[in-house]
Amino acid sequence: RGCVGAHNGCRTTGGSSGGSVAALAAGMTVLATGSDSGGSLRSPAAFTGTVGFKAPYGTVPTIFPAALDPFWQDGALARTVSDCDLLHEVLAGHDPVDMASLVRRPRPLARTDSMRVALLANLGNFVVDEEIAQDVARVAQALAAAGSVVEPAELYWDSSTVNAIADAHFGDHGAVDIGLLAADCDEITEYALNFATRTTAAAQRLRPQQRHREAGKMYSDIARLFERFDAVLC
Repeated sequence: RGCVGAHNGCRTTGGSSGGSVAALAAGMTVLATGSDSGGSLRSPAAFTGTVGFKAPYGTVPTIFPAALDPFWQDGALARTVSDCDLLHEVLAGHDPVDMASLVRRPRPLARTDSMRVALLANLGNFVVDEEIAQDVARVAQALAAAGSVVEPAELYWDSSTVNAIADAHFGDHGAVDIGLLAADCDEITEYALNFATRTTAAAQRLRPQQRHREAGKMYSDIARLFERFDAVLC
C-alpha cells in the first residue's frame, strides 16, 4: 500500500493483467505481456497510463483451448507506443501448435501526418463520461494538427446486445472452469461465483448461432468503417 512514484497503491490497476501492468507502471520492468478477452490488456493500461495492445485474432499464437476462442488474444504491454510495437513484432507470427496463427508480415508504424481517422464520440448508446469525451476531442485536435484527416463517424451499437453476447460467450468458457473450481474449493470469491451464475444463464438464453449472427453484424460495421479510415479514435 501507499504510493510508488506517481502511482497510488490504494487504487486498482484493473484486470486481469493487473500485476504485469503494476510492475510496468512502477518501473520494475520495461516490457510485459498479458492476455485479453474482454479488456485485460487494454483496461489496466488505461488505468495506469501505459500502453496495452490487443492484436487481431490469430496475430499472436497462443495455447489451446484459448487459441480457438476469437475473443482471446495474448499481447504486449509497455510504457510507450514504440516499445509496445517492438514487443508485438517479437510475439507475432505463426506457430504450428496454434492452427489459427498467421504468418507475421512486418509493417511500419502509421504516420500521423497521413492517417484518415474516424472520430467516434460514442459506440452507440454506451455512457461516456464528459471528462473522457473531452480527452478524446483533444486527441482528435492534436491528430488534425499533425496532419491527419479526422472525420466524425457513428456505430449504432446497443450496449445491452453487446453485453448479452459477451456474457453468453463467457458463460460457455470461463464460467465452466469457475464452476469446476467451486466444487472443490471454498475460497472462490463471491464476485467470481456471481459472474459464473450470470454468464451461464446468459449462455442458456442466447445460443451460439444467435450470438454469432449478432457479432457478425458488428464485425461488418467495423469492416465498412475501415474501408474509409486507417484508425478509429473513441
